[in-house]
Amino acid sequence: MDMNSLTKVFSEYGNKWVALTDNKQVIASANNLKQVLKMAKEKGYNNPLTALIPDPKSEYVL
Repeated sequence: MDMNSLTKVFSEYGNKWVALTDNKQVIASANNLKQVLKMAKEKGYNNPLTALIPDPKSEYVL
């Protein structure tokens, strides 16, 4: 996945679960994985790519 193409996702969906299509379009977002999977399934996506987007305001130590 090209990180530059996901910049908008990271900035708009911080601290949320997202479901994505193969071409990185957001299908659904929610506060928990179960809810985002349910929303994606309702839209006809049975196995979307899912991710918990980190909060962009948080600091991370590697």
